[in-house]
Amino acid sequence: MKTMLIMLCMMLSLCATAADKKPSPKRTSLSESELRAIATAEPSVKNAGALHSVAMATSSNDERKQAYLMASAACLFACEKSDIYKSRIKKELTKAAEFENRLKDKCKKCSGNGKKAHQCHVCNGKGRCSSCKGSGRTVTVGFDRPNGTKTCHKCGGGGRCQKCGGNGAVMEKCVTCSGTGKVLSKAIAERVFRDSCNAIADNMAAEVRAKAEAEKREGERITAESRASIEVEEHKRKYIAATNGDADAQYNLGDCYCKGLGVAKNYQEAVKWFRKAADQNHAKAQLGLAACYYLGNGVNKDVREAVYWFRKAADQGVGEAQCALGVCYASGVGVEKDLDESGEWFRKAADQGVAEAQNEVGTWYYDGTFVNKDDNEAVKWFRKAADQGHAKAQFKVGLCYAMGVGVLKDEAEAAKWFRRAAEQGNAEAQFELYSCYAKGNGVDKNDRESLKWLSKAAEQGNAEAQCMLGCWYGTGHIVKEDGREAEKWLRRAAEQGHCQAQFMLGLCYLNGEIIAKNPVEAVKWLRKAAEQGNESAKELLVDILNGQ
Repeated sequence: MKTMLIMLCMMLSLCATAADKKPSPKRTSLSESELRAIATAEPSVKNAGALHSVAMATSSNDERKQAYLMASAACLFACEKSDIYKSRIKKELTKAAEFENRLKDKCKKCSGNGKKAHQCHVCNGKGRCSSCKGSGRTVTVGFDRPNGTKTCHKCGGGGRCQKCGGNGAVMEKCVTCSGTGKVLSKAIAERVFRDSCNAIADNMAAEVRAKAEAEKREGERITAESRASIEVEEHKRKYIAATNGDADAQYNLGDCYCKGLGVAKNYQEAVKWFRKAADQNHAKAQLGLAACYYLGNGVNKDVREAVYWFRKAADQGVGEAQCALGVCYASGVGVEKDLDESGEWFRKAADQGVAEAQNEVGTWYYDGTFVNKDDNEAVKWFRKAADQGHAKAQFKVGLCYAMGVGVLKDEAEAAKWFRRAAEQGNAEAQFELYSCYAKGNGVDKNDRESLKWLSKAAEQGNAEAQCMLGCWYGTGHIVKEDGREAEKWLRRAAEQGHCQAQFMLGLCYLNGEIIAKNPVEAVKWLRKAAEQGNESAKELLVDILNGQ
């Protein structure tokens, strides 16, 4: 009885132990980082099993399933467990034969030939006929006549082994590769395993990026639709307020029509609402209405009416209107030209932080116009405008630093300000920046950068840049020599009255070296240069007239 109880307890204990030992759950998915980790780890049956589990959990029509299976199979071959591959994976692979062929390398035993030389067993590698020993004849024994010889019946008298042809060796199918010339390579299998894992991870990462991009685009679409809906509602609100006589709403509505904010651009509607607000003495609306009259947007152009509304806005302290009045008085547009009046309005606008006006006041001090010349004051006002992103002022600040006007000379600081203006499209600054890179002033000397900025300045019509670029193409300096390009750029500069370009163009036509010779054109451009005082042009013209 006691023995039976002990056995029962042992059985219960074994059952409990078996119940505790639950099988580890199979993997149904792997993250990108896990795949990267498997790819870098040593090939093992465990990793092959994890890849196989995920493959089995993947849809049967999914290309990724085959990718997981190939990675698992390559892993098994890499750790020399091809028997597991044959029993568990081979039947699942759609292109098993093609896959296996990828893992094969040239057989080293037969050097990829599929056949290997073996010693001939008939002649033992000697290559001689075993019957006649290579002589080609065999001895005949006679009973009633002397012994003689006859031709060997095995080799036909040739003396060579018939099996190996006299080579001493025969080519037989290689046992290692079974005559195919290829064998499975552990190294190739390991490479395919790692590449397959990384390819799956890359594909997963690409899918994540694509999904994120799609979500971003969808979010932007929803945001845009929401913004458009808000703009429509805002426009409705403004319209209702404007029709109820609210001056701010009338101005805002006019601004929306003027700039196309939330509505289609419509200058006539803009003028209509600007006028309603301006009649209520709304300063910004008066400025907007003045701009419409000045430019002829939505109304017939009328500079006198523009000045009228500019003045109304300027009297209320609108800096932009004050600057506009300064321009009108300086140029005599809509009013009688009055430089003193112009100076007053520019000063008022500059004091209110209008960059255009600050640049103008800086120019006064730089040139000594309206005020005594004062380089320090010039730099101060140029800097105020430049700090607001005014390209012309940035160029002038650069000039001041380059020449040491009002500040200590600093070529690096000059190049910095020239670049800021040049990047905004200021042609003069682009030309100066070209010079900095060409000479190494404030920056490292760089021919490519100098050509880049010289070309930009020339394309914007800077005559100095056009003349220089024409000379470069004419001489092949930095760029490839090109007569057509040289003529094009020299002509563009010459037509703007650039004296040196006129002389160079005339010289090119006279010599006929890089462009077709043309005496008529040569005299024409040399005369134009001579009229501007070019002594070399004058001397050439005298020589031409004297027939030299």
